[in-house]
Amino acid sequence: MELLGIDLGDQRLNQRSVRVLEALAAKPESSINAACDGWSDTLAADRLFDNAAVEPEKILAPHVQATQERIKQHPIVLMLQTPRNLTSVATLQKTRAAWTSIALACSITPT
Repeated sequence: MELLGIDLGDQRLNQRSVRVLEALAAKPESSINAACDGWSDTLAADRLFDNAAVEPEKILAPHVQATQERIKQHPIVLMLQTPRNLTSVATLQKTRAAWTSIALACSITPT
């Protein structure tokens, strides 16, 4: 799983980020409260979002690396995007919408 390669410099943050991203990816249409399993998980997600050490680029790094490895295996790769996901990683803000986008990106598997 690509999420296991997340390195935020703290094992607890790594584990929390995986739990939060999996919850958001499982229910992308839901609010943070609805996607999380209870109030303690919601508070843990909020603490993760507010942590200065947690950056979208660090969360996406293992997914980007795995995607690049998959791309190398094919002579031609079509990379289609919709206007909704054209925002570059560098401009993502630490908002709930950005985190949901990251969760969705990490849950994509090649077909």
